[in-house]
Amino acid sequence: MSDVPASTSPKKRGPQWVNSYESQLSDSELLWLHSALLAHQPSDKAIIAKMPVWRDGPRKGQPVSKATLSNIRDRLEAEEDYQAAEASALAMVRERQAREPELSEPDLEEYGQRVFTELTILRKDMSGFVKLRSARNRAQLASAKLALQVQAEERQRQALALEREKFEIRSCEIVLKALKDARAKQIESSDVPQEEKIRLLRQHYFADVDALEKSGGVELPP
Repeated sequence: MSDVPASTSPKKRGPQWVNSYESQLSDSELLWLHSALLAHQPSDKAIIAKMPVWRDGPRKGQPVSKATLSNIRDRLEAEEDYQAAEASALAMVRERQAREPELSEPDLEEYGQRVFTELTILRKDMSGFVKLRSARNRAQLASAKLALQVQAEERQRQALALEREKFEIRSCEIVLKALKDARAKQIESSDVPQEEKIRLLRQHYFADVDALEKSGGVELPP
């Protein structure tokens, strides 16, 4: 295993990074951390002494724990092994495709999946294989959850926009009606205070509703 594998790129890789220790690090800090964890040197104690404390969140000011470092190392190693198995399987699929160009895409895909599984089991034991698949599945699940959240927020935004449009149209209709209403014009041009104008306008426009409500003639919504 190389000291600085390609999988240690410091790019933030998805929603699983939100609120994580890694998300609070600079690119150079993150690259050093990943390289040290995968190389298994220096010791975790030395890594903790070198790395910055939590900069935000409930653990702000605390040093990174050995458990956190272990979780990060496990994920990095799983990703590295997964990528290596994928690359090897892809190379073998291309080699077989060159030998047997008549093979269909489904057959090639099935062959690639079988080779990938066998390579992974050879690299690790079965529990390691399950860990690799679980790491990828967790990332996919987090991505799916983020997509659903984005969709829900978009639907809410559209609903609010529709409600605003209805409100604006209704308000314009009321203004147009008031401009043609002689009683409303009379009230607006009177010398009474603004509060009295509003009271008179409410009485003018909603008198029928008030009368029906008081008489019990209609059941108004709460």
